[in-house]
Amino acid sequence: MNPIYFPFTYVSQSAASRLAACFSKIIVYQVSDSLLPGELKHMRDSDVVEIRVPVTGDEKKIQTTLKAYKNWANLHDGGTMAFLKTQANLIPFYSDTSISKIRTDIKKRIQSNPLHQNTAVKPLDHLFIARLFLAIAQEYDIQHLNIDQDLVLLEEMEQVVFSNLKGDPADSDQVLSRHTTTVKQEPGGYMTGERINAWTMLLFKDREASGVYITGSQPVFSHLKEQSSDAKPILSIDSIPVCPGQAAVLEKWKSRLMGILDQLAKDPKATASISIPAMPNHIHGEKTVSLTVYLIPGASPQEYFGRFVESVDFQPDKLLVPQYSNTVIGLVEPQ
Repeated sequence: MNPIYFPFTYVSQSAASRLAACFSKIIVYQVSDSLLPGELKHMRDSDVVEIRVPVTGDEKKIQTTLKAYKNWANLHDGGTMAFLKTQANLIPFYSDTSISKIRTDIKKRIQSNPLHQNTAVKPLDHLFIARLFLAIAQEYDIQHLNIDQDLVLLEEMEQVVFSNLKGDPADSDQVLSRHTTTVKQEPGGYMTGERINAWTMLLFKDREASGVYITGSQPVFSHLKEQSSDAKPILSIDSIPVCPGQAAVLEKWKSRLMGILDQLAKDPKATASISIPAMPNHIHGEKTVSLTVYLIPGASPQEYFGRFVESVDFQPDKLLVPQYSNTVIGLVEPQ
């Protein structure tokens, strides 16, 4: 069993490399196969991630609504990112007022277009709204990453200019060689609760849900800990090397680690006392990550993440039989 990445549907290449330092493969939820970014397609084809679409159907409806919504956002606030930053109370549209507002504005735009005068706007259910929100959030995350990468590159170019002005071209080469895709701000810190809320609705529909859930977002992890008085720390590992070229050497260690975490999630008598598997000491990487893991005893993943779902009339499928007595959540972050 592999851990599930949360509460995002997009993972960057740099984040995937950090996660791969601890786990052989991660599962990433998607709203629809048709919305799968090219970078994630490459990771899937390279067997780095497993793409899972817990909910199917309404793909065309999602694409049409997403397009209309993006047009609506551009008309009102100059873009999806600007809208997401300024309209927190309207995303993910769970209140009756916000649902009505979005529906009314989209309907007006459709009716104003002669090509779509016969298009009916149907009521939006909670699951559809959650999927739409996650699709919008995915676009925001990709744009956010691209902008931050451009800012990093701009700063490095400025350093090169200053180095050349000082007459030291060697410094310029060193600056360019250090180019990285590290982002400056954490998207998970924005609308954290809403992200978890919407993502959990996909979890509720996953018939193969894991017992282990991993994030790369400190704000997300902190949010869960603050809202989970029963969460118990079980392990913390520092200086895990990020070395894609030597990943196979760490496979046994990763397999043992995942086996321990999976058993913790299944064992109804699990405690916070475990033995951390020893890592091969001859493996080194220029970059390292840390892994922090907490256990929520006595709560299956559906029960635990269900605490963060605002819609009381949306619950896991009754056919889903919990395989796990507990929930394990973890944070992988760069050092």
